[in-house]
Amino acid sequence: MGGDNENYDDGDDDDDEATGSPSSEFFQEPEPMVIDDKISFSNSFGIRKRSLAAQVVSKKTKIKRAGTEGEVEITRNAWEGLPILSEPKDEMQLTRVKRIKNSYYHYRNPGKGVVIYAYETGCIVNHPEFEGTKFQDWISSGWFPGEEGADPWFEGPHGTTVVDKIAGKYGGIAQEAEIVVVSYIDGNQQVDYDTLLDALLKMYDHIRLHNNGRPCVINMATVLYTYETEDSDPDADIDRAMKKSYEDILGELLKLENVIIVTSAGNEDPVSWTTSDNLIRRSGT
Repeated sequence: MGGDNENYDDGDDDDDEATGSPSSEFFQEPEPMVIDDKISFSNSFGIRKRSLAAQVVSKKTKIKRAGTEGEVEITRNAWEGLPILSEPKDEMQLTRVKRIKNSYYHYRNPGKGVVIYAYETGCIVNHPEFEGTKFQDWISSGWFPGEEGADPWFEGPHGTTVVDKIAGKYGGIAQEAEIVVVSYIDGNQQVDYDTLLDALLKMYDHIRLHNNGRPCVINMATVLYTYETEDSDPDADIDRAMKKSYEDILGELLKLENVIIVTSAGNEDPVSWTTSDNLIRRSGT
């Protein structure tokens, strides 16, 4: 949010109309976020405490943004990843405005009316962070022949973290959105081309059948490894064919007028993985 300094709260609590700050036994002390398969997310999901109800700016200091109507809400002492999204780009403003670095400015009812498909490893939907989260459905790539009796409902830690950033009670940016978990993990908790493609196809069908005409966002924080540049590899031809199928399905999803796709930029240098300029506009985030 840009503009003059007066557009931001001056740090005077007397001007704020608080809606309350319910406490949580689960979020008491800030802990570093650590992703490890051995960690039980039911008792060690570390995020800095954030009030359940955002504080609303009073009429005296109501914040407006060009082209929009209504008030902007403020979350005080927000999880450290959130204030970055709304802080002013001008460093001089950051030094002059009190408390801005710990405050998250956002619109009321974020994500309302939007369906977000999380193409992921799964999700711990009964985690305390998702209390009140609107899970619309769960799509699974299902069993592979020979996996009868295996559990395809894998609650992946990576997917749990990503969904939290989307709609979690403390860490999310779109708590009012409806979430559809799309798991590409098979019954043996493995990932392969068949599971990736099957999950994409089922997601396409689900959008057409259940959310046709509704704004849908597909979040894909995953990487497709291939050997396509190593012609000596015996799997190179298969990889090229599978990648082509993968891109074809993504192309069909993008033809749906109510769908946009958001992808990750990788964990190393920006855009560190194979990309297709003609398929998806990319940006490093």
